[in-house]
Amino acid sequence: TISYDLGTLVESGLIWPSQFKLPEFTVGTLPIATPAGLMIYVSDASGGSIPAFSDGSNWRRVDDRNIVT
Repeated sequence: TISYDLGTLVESGLIWPSQFKLPEFTVGTLPIATPAGLMIYVSDASGGSIPAFSDGSNWRRVDDRNIVT
């Protein structure tokens, strides 16, 4: 796994925001939520599709920090 500071890459002109796409999963195919700090897009989360982040144990919705279901 390689970590990148996306803000720095965009500011330096190495990538454009339109070039960034989160890996997409369904609730039934969510990967292990380790390490903390990963981000994905969940296409069928309850309440609608949403980006999610890992807290090291669970995938959490970015809007309310609830566990993705």
